[in-house]
Amino acid sequence: MLQLSYAPLWATLNDTGMKKIDLIGIVSNSVLRKIENEDPVSLKVIGQLCEGLGVPVERVIEFRDV
Repeated sequence: MLQLSYAPLWATLNDTGMKKIDLIGIVSNSVLRKIENEDPVSLKVIGQLCEGLGVPVERVIEFRDV
């Protein structure tokens, strides 16, 4: 079974010197809470993150075997 992970997003933020709070300009507080809790979000939100950070989708999410 595959599980969604935002580990690449946290690595991307770390690489760029950004913090989670910097994502508030890209997504809402409630969406950021979902991401922090590893809850799924819409593809629209993933697209907003990719565009806002200027990175491809693999720098935001990945699927892991569990």
